Amino acid sequence: MLYYISQNYSNPITVANLAAIVHIDRTYLHRLFTKQVGRSPQAYLKQYRIDQAGQLLRETDYPIQVVARAVGYENQFSFSKAFSSLMGLAPSAYREKHRATK
Repeated sequence: MLYYISQNYSNPITVANLAAIVHIDRTYLHRLFTKQVGRSPQAYLKQYRIDQAGQLLRETDYPIQVVARAVGYENQFSFSKAFSSLMGLAPSAYREKHRATK
């Protein structure tokens, strides 16, 4: 599952999709994943996407909307909300902070 997420995070992924791929019940997948990884599949995917977005914000000049779509968010607002909740800064502030430290 971790490999699948790393290769497909920019696409729409649900726990039901992941369960179908490995041919097990969604609830059972959730339980196994959480036990092995320490967080739910959805929380892991969200963190993975935000980590990838952070890298794009640090290393590129792509507009925030482009970064959002590149990491699997359909709109900039939901991306900004998710990014801020996990990183403690809005995407634009994160970019500025990390540019200043280069």
